[in-house]
Amino acid sequence: YKMTLVIIIVIALILGGIRSDSATELFANSEKAKDVNVEYRTHIQSIGWQDYKSDGELAGTEGKSLRLEAINIKLNEDSNLDIEYQAHVQGIGWQDWKKNGETAGTEGEELRIEAIRIKLNEQDDYSVMYRVHVQNIGWQDWKLDGEVAGTEGQSLRIEAIEIKIIKKPVKHLLNIDTL
Repeated sequence: YKMTLVIIIVIALILGGIRSDSATELFANSEKAKDVNVEYRTHIQSIGWQDYKSDGELAGTEGKSLRLEAINIKLNEDSNLDIEYQAHVQGIGWQDWKKNGETAGTEGEELRIEAIRIKLNEQDDYSVMYRVHVQNIGWQDWKLDGEVAGTEGQSLRIEAIEIKIIKKPVKHLLNIDTL
């Protein structure tokens, strides 16, 4: 019995590891939060500030080799939540955390944002999900709740970003009792 259980678990782990994009597919199809909306705008090399985008729309550029230099992120006013974000900037490293529409990154200094972390403050019901388009890499997998999107120490620019708020994924624990 124990050996059969171990074999099943090993097979499940192996099969689960074959498709590295399965988590991305799961997150991409996650249920959108109906009462919380996110808006964001990016400051782009040679363009300046773009218009606000929302709920998973692309902000920035693809295929133009332009760096994302700064970003503002905010939630709808009646959400009663705080969104915080931190940018890793060329020649500076990780800046202090910004929140609720403040500017992360730089303006007028021609410095690229290389990585970003985004989180909702003290929130049990919702998660923030985001992904970035990176120079020479393309779109990275979706990240959640403060995970690093982008790169550190590779001198690669973020060129675009998508952000959305979803209902917090349910986590389950597997408890195996050995008899």
